[in-house]
Amino acid sequence: MEEVDELNLCSICNKVLASRFCIGLRSHDEILDQIKKLEKPNYLSLDLFAQIERWKKTTISKVEKAAEKAHHELTELIGKKQISIAKEFEPITKEIRFLREQGNFVETNVDRLKQKINQVKQKLEQLLPKDTNKAIIVDNNYINWNQLIYIREERENLIPYEIEVTTSDEQNSGTTQYGWIIIEGTENRSEKFYMRNTPRNNILQDGQTNTFTFNCRPLGELRRIILGHEERREYSLRTYKEREAKWHVSHITITDPSTSTIYKFPIKRWIHINNKGDVFNYTDEQENAVEQEYIRQAIKYKIIVHTGDVFSASTDANVSIILYGTLGHTGIRRLKKKDQKLFRRGQIDEFIITCLDLGQLNKLHIEHDDTSFTPDWFLAKVEVVNMETNETVVFPCNRWLGKKHDDHQIHRDLVPMDDS
Repeated sequence: MEEVDELNLCSICNKVLASRFCIGLRSHDEILDQIKKLEKPNYLSLDLFAQIERWKKTTISKVEKAAEKAHHELTELIGKKQISIAKEFEPITKEIRFLREQGNFVETNVDRLKQKINQVKQKLEQLLPKDTNKAIIVDNNYINWNQLIYIREERENLIPYEIEVTTSDEQNSGTTQYGWIIIEGTENRSEKFYMRNTPRNNILQDGQTNTFTFNCRPLGELRRIILGHEERREYSLRTYKEREAKWHVSHITITDPSTSTIYKFPIKRWIHINNKGDVFNYTDEQENAVEQEYIRQAIKYKIIVHTGDVFSASTDANVSIILYGTLGHTGIRRLKKKDQKLFRRGQIDEFIITCLDLGQLNKLHIEHDDTSFTPDWFLAKVEVVNMETNETVVFPCNRWLGKKHDDHQIHRDLVPMDDS
């Protein structure tokens, strides 16, 4: 028998190398066993899975708490809005009861009450506007769970511009569609504000004046408006030849409450449906004197208003003036003071207005808006003091401003007293 050299034996399988190649079964089997172990989901560290599950549960718990917090904030916000609107509605209810008891439902009272009720309706419809209540989701690697989602009322420096839109009283001037407006000023341009007709709130009708409040960033001095007319999706027009496809606007008045400045835009034009917007510029008589403005200084005028001492002389209406001089005028300025009863019988009320030097004063226009319970007003006189020179100009009146007295006018143009 042939002898085998031990040096030619495989150290693993103990076979002769020359007769058979060793494929390393042991290594093969070990690797195969490891692959099979990897196929088992619980082979990797069970602690890692546990950590993932703990993270998931903790995250869900935090999201639920954030959602619960947002729910609570939303409930509080709605409650505050409801209380605010209810308080605003109280004086309207009291006035209706008073008029019922007195049996004094005249047409002017009915129209005025309708307008006030429509204003409250509009606030109800805009109880939660998209631009003032936000749900914020933070999408980054670090999440502040307190800010993941929340409800809040916008705290930015917004100004509630008051917009009065008067539709012409011509036949078929009104519209059942939407009106919209964009306001441009020296500092900003507003977003598009819609005046929406609804089945329960018909606005923009023949001869109707509608009042809206539009909150936006301060715009500065107003320069122009863009006015449009848009088709309602839920009440589309079959043809643009119908009368509803046009809307005839008489004029638009915008009040900036931050400065008590009133801007009037005469329109007197048909606004066609689905137009891109018609532009109307604000024109001020002072613009004709631009060359003089660089030498004119801003000064203060004290306005002293004397209400007459006659029966029922007081007014609860809003009073405005325009002061004219040889160098220009002030524009419409509302006379108001916070939390004070103004224009009572025999009372003297003082106001300060600031404007460019008007030169020699030659006219004072004064009016009220014929609102509230007792709008009629007996005005004795108005004194205007130039606080730079201490010069006083007296504008006598001694007449009623009211639809129930005198010539039924609610405005007067006063001229200075003749010193001679």
